[in-house]
Amino acid sequence: MLIDNQTMWQIGTGDNTRDYTDICLDYSIAIVGPGIPGNAKENPDWEKNHWGTYLLEIKIGDIVLLRRGQTVIKAVGIVIQDYQYSESLSDVHGWDLNHYVTLKWYIKKDGSDIILPYSMIGYSTMSRVDKNYNKVKEIINKEELIELKQKRKISDLKIPDKVDNTIIKKFLINQGIRIFDAENIVNTINRIIVLINWYKEYDPSVLEYELRTFVVVPFLFSLGWSEQKIKLEYNKIDIAIFSNIYNSKKSNQPKIIIETKTFDDGLYFAQNQIEQYAKNYPKCNLIVTTNGYRYNILKREGSIFFRYAYFNLLDMRTFDYLENNIFGILEGMFEISNYK
Repeated sequence: MLIDNQTMWQIGTGDNTRDYTDICLDYSIAIVGPGIPGNAKENPDWEKNHWGTYLLEIKIGDIVLLRRGQTVIKAVGIVIQDYQYSESLSDVHGWDLNHYVTLKWYIKKDGSDIILPYSMIGYSTMSRVDKNYNKVKEIINKEELIELKQKRKISDLKIPDKVDNTIIKKFLINQGIRIFDAENIVNTINRIIVLINWYKEYDPSVLEYELRTFVVVPFLFSLGWSEQKIKLEYNKIDIAIFSNIYNSKKSNQPKIIIETKTFDDGLYFAQNQIEQYAKNYPKCNLIVTTNGYRYNILKREGSIFFRYAYFNLLDMRTFDYLENNIFGILEGMFEISNYK
């Protein structure tokens, strides 16, 4: 692949708390967000300052650089279909990234990244490469690039069904949970939703420890965990949950490790951190990241943790939008409860 004089864009793949690289490469897309409600192509005059509207400027034949950080290019793409909208991108690690373009991606033959000598292409979510166009083109054209085959199609994904309070309560009761406890869980979720929406309107920069105290721990209480089995700031773990009552005079191994995030953070878990937890806490069965309303759940299988469930209390679904084999609110919530 050689860049001639096509218009060139850069699109980021998230920050150190989220990484959209694999999603973009697997589905042969470039995504941006947060989005606007609905298809921007059908209503391009609606809120022109949204990224979905900006994406309308990218045309077939344009070049897109898939950027990670300020100097790393993961792939170079040529647009083969301009702006599209998909409901399947409504919750990508907690972000609505419904707007995308389809590309043929090219990567270095040896699989490594293209490294720029300094920040040459901008650092916003997306922008046109103008200032250093010729320098960037020269760097990329010197690389031996090969086409990356598309692995998955957005059109093959199913939209998960919505889940309401009635469905949650019926599911919990069918698992053998007392009606009183099932109703308490539903009521707690309702209170959390009200509080989260209040934070979003009046205190969107709410601190992590506040979310941990006022949102996450009350949710854990409703799921059957007692204060005697929950330890905060345990060995630099935000929340550790134990099968038995915690006793500082005895050896303790957490059953569940929970890391809390802020609203602006993704729920990305570094692989080396997962491996460290697996090694240090062999009795730990679940690793969870949450920002108070989004929960990403990893479950142990042998010495490996795999993604088991994801749910968003502000948009409760039966399974994950992008990974239809990942459980949603029902199985995910039950898995981290003390009722299982």
